[in-house]
Amino acid sequence: MLSQLEEVCAPVVPFERMVNKDGQVAYEPVPQATRSLKDRIVENMPQEIPFTGDKGIKLQDVADGLASMEGFVAQLTPEDLEALSHGDYIMGSSLGALGNAGVLGNAGQTNYAAAKAGIIGMTRSLAREWGRYGVNVNAVAFGYVLTRMTEKGIPPAQAEMLLRSIPLGRGATVQEAAGAVALLCYPESNYISGHVLMATGGM
Repeated sequence: MLSQLEEVCAPVVPFERMVNKDGQVAYEPVPQATRSLKDRIVENMPQEIPFTGDKGIKLQDVADGLASMEGFVAQLTPEDLEALSHGDYIMGSSLGALGNAGVLGNAGQTNYAAAKAGIIGMTRSLAREWGRYGVNVNAVAFGYVLTRMTEKGIPPAQAEMLLRSIPLGRGATVQEAAGAVALLCYPESNYISGHVLMATGGM
């Protein structure tokens, strides 16, 4: 499963990624996809189920063994299938050194802020494109999160300056960062789409 996920998420264009190496910033090549997206789609395409129209088959009939799932699905129109489907797509990013460079900009980090602002534009565009398929698209902008990289890679003086800029007076735990993502996965948030959630402690 892990190898399949790595293949699906692998880029097709070569580039380097920033990594934490003993508390220092380093760069390494990102593994590229070995198979094209088109080939994967064709190979995993399910068999087409011919449309039969309403035959009166209920899901309970499938559960009771009186009908097959294929027979139930064959009754559904494209509109029915669209109404049954719903998904959430959430992108997480620091969006800047202070958690908001992609939103507000940050002096000395024009290239970084521009890249993060691109995530915001992509989020809102995909929300418009995928909304008709029942897919919500949101992004989470993290502020100062206490990870191994931030604890080892940020000098104490800079960390102190960061903490003074946060109204809550502290960095976020990894669990709190994950909680921001989980918030957008709850069914109660199903009408939120195209939104950038600022999990920055008030910055």
